[in-house]
Amino acid sequence: MAVCEYCHTSVLKTADAVKDKAVELTDAAAKEYNKASNQAQAKVGGIELYSGKYYAACTVGGILACGTTHTAVTPLDLVKCRRQVDPAMYKGNFEAWGKIGRAEGIRGIFTGWGPTFVGYSVQGAGKYGFYEYFKHLY
Repeated sequence: MAVCEYCHTSVLKTADAVKDKAVELTDAAAKEYNKASNQAQAKVGGIELYSGKYYAACTVGGILACGTTHTAVTPLDLVKCRRQVDPAMYKGNFEAWGKIGRAEGIRGIFTGWGPTFVGYSVQGAGKYGFYEYFKHLY
């Protein structure tokens, strides 16, 4: 199979030009990101790596990441558990939430949210906060 030398060279030049443009855009994006990051850090005062403020931020981040997300899916967990105990009780999740809502109100749908929030918040605080501490220590 014969290859047109002009076409081959033209394709290579185009590919190189695209690659160069991609590198240029990547560098420009990195500069903009660093600029925005520095501005944001200046506003909040910055957090020094492995400082008390850093560990506190990691701990709060863990609480927010684990506690709130697990609490948000408490209604799904409630229905899953009730359907496992008695598979004939509900045909589907939406039917279950409707029946629970009519019988027990909105509080019934969120049964168990308090212990879920506390438990997973403690887990998240430990998981994120202690991980960073021990990662630095060892």
